[in-house]
Amino acid sequence: MKVHIVTAANRDRYGRELDQMHRQRHEVFVGGLGWTELARRDGLERDQFDDVSAVYLLAIENGDVQGSLRLLPTWRRCMLTECWPQSVTRGQAPRGPGVWEWTRWCPGTLARPKTLVRARRALILAALEFARSRLIETYLTYCDTKFLGQLVELGWSPEPLGLPQPYGQGQAVGVAWPVEEDLLERTRALFNVRDPVALEVPARGRFSAPVWMLEQLLEAQPDAEVTSPLTTRLAA
Repeated sequence: MKVHIVTAANRDRYGRELDQMHRQRHEVFVGGLGWTELARRDGLERDQFDDVSAVYLLAIENGDVQGSLRLLPTWRRCMLTECWPQSVTRGQAPRGPGVWEWTRWCPGTLARPKTLVRARRALILAALEFARSRLIETYLTYCDTKFLGQLVELGWSPEPLGLPQPYGQGQAVGVAWPVEEDLLERTRALFNVRDPVALEVPARGRFSAPVWMLEQLLEAQPDAEVTSPLTTRLAA
């Protein structure tokens, strides 16, 4: 199982797969979890954050999407601060070119438990591989409290940004966790996986890979001299 990284640059290559993703999200979130506020007549779960800024990780096996997650650059959009600002009570949520938000976690359905387990592991590894490729230092998420233990079991260090807040299906908390330098290797060892799982198909003859680095910097700090850890690493 490979995980395809879908960005604004190569999205035109994934029309069918993105349709599958939105349908599976509807099946899982509305049909499985009962999040009726997300229900749509067309059976496609999408929201205002499914825009040009979103990056999708699609776990694909035998030509079909088995699971997915969505990553948002915090300097453009952030569900945590726009939808649940009350969950951040300990200072301000981190943002900037080294901070991305992990959203719409959908590793599959319980109807196919073995595939769900494989997709879950592949998506986690792909998110860490994506973090390394983009020099991401921190992930944010709005996490149901019952899943915090799973993050710890993975060897991660989630840091609550406030107290748990009730929502329709339980309690959730805004968290940040650092993408530590050796986290990818530790997670690969935990899952007994040696080779990379993420695949990023290039755009159709538009630009080469390094351009995203410059765009990320300029969009994050358009009016200021860039002195982030990202620029330090790029200059090294």
